[in-house]
Amino acid sequence: MKDWYKNNYRRHLLDMHIEDWNDKFLSEFDPEDYCDNLKRAKIQCAMIYLQSHVGLCNFPTKVCREHKAFCGNGKMKALIDGCKKNNI
Repeated sequence: MKDWYKNNYRRHLLDMHIEDWNDKFLSEFDPEDYCDNLKRAKIQCAMIYLQSHVGLCNFPTKVCREHKAFCGNGKMKALIDGCKKNNI
């Protein structure tokens, strides 16, 4: 486990620093479709930012406000669960 990165050549960074002043922003994000695309690209390791530089979180938390597109719907959990299920 210590050297996992040595055999992971296909990496992906999900870097979403998107505000939510417009309800359309990220409203069509589909975690299942996103995970399918990661599988299709043969991604071995995905890094998913859950807090953005605009001060919003993409998951439920008590320390900051959750992005409107993710508030109460579990989309980020579904994405992470999908990655785990597919050994990403």
